[in-house]
Amino acid sequence: MTHALATYTSLWLIAALLLLNIHLPFAQSTTTSEPLLTLNNSDFDDLDLTPYLQVLADPTHKLSFSDIKHQYNRQFTPLRGYQKPINSNYTYWVKLRLHNTSIRFIKGFLHLGVNDTTHVYIYDHQAAAFQDRQNTGVMIDFKDRLHGLGNWYDQLAEVRLTPQGLYTIYYKIHNYPSQVIDFQTKLVTDQSQQAHNKRQNFTQGVFHGFFWLIFFIAITVFISTKEVVYLLFALQTISFSIGYLPSYGYLSFISHNNIHDYIIWLVASQLAGISYIQFMRVVLHTRQLSKYIDYALVLMIITRLMALFISGVLLYQYKHAVATNMLSIINLVNMVAGITIIVIVYNRGATFAKYLLVGSFLFLAGLTLNSVASLGLITDIEPGLFLQAGILWQNIMFGAGLGHNIYLNFKKEQEAQLKILSLEKNAKRELEQKVAERTQELKKANSEILTQNEELQQQQEEVLSQQDFIATKNKELARTNHKLDSSIRAANNIQQAILPHQSKFDQLLNDYFIIYQPKDVVSGDFYWINPIKTHPHQDTFPRPANPSVLTHTHKVVLAAVDCTGHGVPGAFMSLIGHMLLDRIVNVLKITNPAKILTRLDNEVLNILTKNGVHSDGGMDMSIVVVEKLPDGQTQIDFAGAKSHLVYVDANDATLKEIKGSRRAIGREIKHPLGFENHRLTLPANSLLYLKSDGFTDQNNVKRRKFGTRRLKHTLAKIHHLPLLEQKVFLNTLLERYMRDTEQRDDILLIGVRL
Repeated sequence: MTHALATYTSLWLIAALLLLNIHLPFAQSTTTSEPLLTLNNSDFDDLDLTPYLQVLADPTHKLSFSDIKHQYNRQFTPLRGYQKPINSNYTYWVKLRLHNTSIRFIKGFLHLGVNDTTHVYIYDHQAAAFQDRQNTGVMIDFKDRLHGLGNWYDQLAEVRLTPQGLYTIYYKIHNYPSQVIDFQTKLVTDQSQQAHNKRQNFTQGVFHGFFWLIFFIAITVFISTKEVVYLLFALQTISFSIGYLPSYGYLSFISHNNIHDYIIWLVASQLAGISYIQFMRVVLHTRQLSKYIDYALVLMIITRLMALFISGVLLYQYKHAVATNMLSIINLVNMVAGITIIVIVYNRGATFAKYLLVGSFLFLAGLTLNSVASLGLITDIEPGLFLQAGILWQNIMFGAGLGHNIYLNFKKEQEAQLKILSLEKNAKRELEQKVAERTQELKKANSEILTQNEELQQQQEEVLSQQDFIATKNKELARTNHKLDSSIRAANNIQQAILPHQSKFDQLLNDYFIIYQPKDVVSGDFYWINPIKTHPHQDTFPRPANPSVLTHTHKVVLAAVDCTGHGVPGAFMSLIGHMLLDRIVNVLKITNPAKILTRLDNEVLNILTKNGVHSDGGMDMSIVVVEKLPDGQTQIDFAGAKSHLVYVDANDATLKEIKGSRRAIGREIKHPLGFENHRLTLPANSLLYLKSDGFTDQNNVKRRKFGTRRLKHTLAKIHHLPLLEQKVFLNTLLERYMRDTEQRDDILLIGVRL
C-alpha cells in the first residue's frame, strides 16, 4: 500500500527513463537444461531467484499439482525467456529447483511477489514425496498462512532444506483480472528474516511513536484552545499512522486478510488527505483570501470522497489494482494542485504558507527517494522508509508552523494585556479627575434639588387634586359605558330575536349551513326566510319526509342582506330591512324577487330621506324564491341588489354564478336602474350559496383580501362534501386566513342543498 502512495512520483521518473531510452534487460538463460540453484553453505546473502524461475500458463484454471507434476513438468519455460505476454486472466505455475550441497540443514524464506493467491508445493526428491504445502497472498486469510503472517509486502513461504537434499518448489499464482502477475521471488536466511523483522518493528515503532506524540499534543492544544485547525492536524496525523499499521501487519488481530488491510489503508489515507486539504483551507484563510482557491480546495475534497466511494465499489469487485492506479493519479493531481496553491498563497504574503511549502518539499523528497530505491538505485534502505520519513518531517514542519502561530498569538496577547494595563492606568487617572469634578457638580446640584423639591411638593398637591377630579370623571365614564354596554346587549337580544330560529330553517330546508359572524356585538348583516302559501286553506307547512328542500304545496323566500356599516348603525338598518321584508312578503303578498327589491328600495328611501334629511344608509341583498316542481326539480327565481347568486348544477357538478343588478337598496340615483329577475330550474342535490361581502373582503396580515375568486374556487373544490363539513372547512379556512388580524366586516354565508 505504501507503493500505492509512491506510484504518482514514480510515474515521472519512469517517463524520464523512457525518454532517455534507458533499458533494463533481463539476463537470458543460455543453457537448455532446467535451471538449478545450488547452495553450498547456509550463510548466504539475499538471493534474487528470477534467473532460476520457470513458468507455465494455465488459461483454463483447471490444472492440478498432479497434472503439473506428471504431464506438464517438461513444458515449463524459463521466466527470462518467456516470450508470451503475461495475462492476468490466466493462472500461472512457477517452478524452482534447489539443491543443498552443504552438510548443514538450511532454513530460509521465499519472499514471493504480491499476488491475490499463491499456493506453494515443496517436493522432496530424496523422499519422493511432498514435504509441505503453504498458502499466501493478499486474498488468503491470515489463519491459513505461515505463522499467521499478515504483512502486505512479506508474502512468505518457509523452506527447510536437508543436507544434500534436492527440491522442486512449485507455486500456483491466481489473480483477479485487474491485478498484475508479480513473479518477483527472493530467498533469505532465517537470520536475515529475523533481522529484517527487528529492523521493521524498530523503525515502525519510532515512526508511529512520533506520530502518536504529535497527535496527543495537537489534541491537547485543541481541547484548550477549541480551534479546529489543531483538530484537523491531529486527524491528519493519526490517519497517516493508522494507514501504515496494516501495511506491516500490525492490525492482523482485527482483519482477516490483506484486502481488509487495504480497506483500512484506503479509508485512513483518504481521511488524511481530506484533513490535510481542510487544514490548508483553515490555516491559509482561503475563504477570505480567494474564493477561486477555496473552490479548488473544496473540489479536491469532493474528488477524494468520490474516489473513496469508487474504490469501495472496485474493491467489492476485487479490482484493487485498478483502485490503486486511480488513487495514484488522484494523489498526483492533488499534490501538484496543492503545491501550486501553496506557492500562489505564499506569494500573496500568507505567513503559514512557507511551512506548508517546506513540509510539502520534504514530503516530495521522501517520495522521490522512495521511487529511486524502488528502482534498485538505493539498496541498503527499505524504500518505504524514505516515504515515511518524508511524511513525518512534513508533519513536524506543520507542527512547527502551528507552534509558531501559538507563539505569535501569545505575544499578541501579552502586547494586548500591556496595552490594557496602560489604558486602565490612564482611565483611573481620568476617573479620579472626573470624580472630583463630579463631586463639585453634585454639591451644586444638591442645592438646586432642594429648591426643586419644594416646587415638586407644590406640584404634587396640584396633581393629587387633579387625580381626585380624574377619578370622579372615570366613575362617570364607567357608569356611561355600563349603560352603553347594556343598551348594545339589549339591541343584540332584539336582533337575535328577529333572526329566523333554527327550527324554522329545519322545517323549511332539509340541508343547509349558515356562517354568521358579526364584527361587533350587533351586526349589519342578517338573513331572512319565510314560506309562501300557495293553497288558501293550508296553515302549516310540515317538514317533508323525502330529502327535498320543500313540498309542492308552498314556496320559500330566502334572503341574505348586507346593510351599510356594522355595529349599531348596521343593526338599525337590519331592523328596518327585516321589518320591511315582513311587510312586503307577508302583508302585501309580493313574491316576485325583483318586485320585492323594488318595493323595499322605495320604502327604505322614504324612511332615510324623511323630513328632507339624506342618509348614506342602504342595503346589498340576494333574494331567492325556491319552488318545488312536481317532476322533482326545483325552480329558482333570483334577484340581487349589488349581490350575486352562486350555485352548483347537480347535472354537470360545475360552479356557476348569476350576477345581480348593479343598484343597491336605498341609494338615490338620477337615472334609476331596475332590478332584474332570473329564473332557472335545477335538479335535486344542486347547491345554492348566498352571501354578504364580509367573507371576500376579509384581509390577512399582508392586507390582501380573501377575494371572490378564491371563495368560488374553494366552493368548487368542496361542493361534493356534506354541507356541515363544508361549513367546518370554510370556518377553518377563514380562521387561518385572518390569523393575527382583526375582523374587517360582518360575515354572512348561507349554503342550501336542493
